[in-house]
Amino acid sequence: MSAHSIPRYTVEEHLEMDGASEIPLEYHDGQIFPLFPIAEATFAHSVLLSLWGPLSGRDRTVLASTLRVKAGKTYVYSDISVICGKPIFADKQETALNPLLIVEILSKSTEASDRGAKFSYYRSLETLKEYALVVQTEPRIELYTRDSDGVWTFRVFFGMDAVCHFSSLNCSIPLAGVYGVVPLAGPGSEAP
Repeated sequence: MSAHSIPRYTVEEHLEMDGASEIPLEYHDGQIFPLFPIAEATFAHSVLLSLWGPLSGRDRTVLASTLRVKAGKTYVYSDISVICGKPIFADKQETALNPLLIVEILSKSTEASDRGAKFSYYRSLETLKEYALVVQTEPRIELYTRDSDGVWTFRVFFGMDAVCHFSSLNCSIPLAGVYGVVPLAGPGSEAP
């Protein structure tokens, strides 16, 4: 058996390739990965992505998945990131450095990474106070919150009557408002 070497890239090579690619490319420890197959973007994912307007507000900027986030030496795309105050960028306003909240909408191909490696990268961001995982098949938001001592706590908001509170933004979002138009099949998905 012969071993195949895995190509390694510099950050600069990644940024050049990402800028020329039609599919977003993430950078992890010298390796480049396509974000996800565009064909996998579901109706539910698209709707869930579009319903985060309540996070906007005075001194807050909600950024879509087309903007990279730099966490340590890793460049990744989050579904939604929220910056309070003035955005700080690593480059020409294409890579954010100071998100306060990051939201990932789980899919079959990204769930393991969103729960594992990406969350690990995101935790290296000193500005990050909350990390939310949004389930597509049932009304459920899983929220990790970092306290002033750096300890992460976990809460689950489940069902159409639940209200998810983001303490970092002093903002609450009813799950019925997020999931109201998404076709759901899982438990707790009964429309109000």
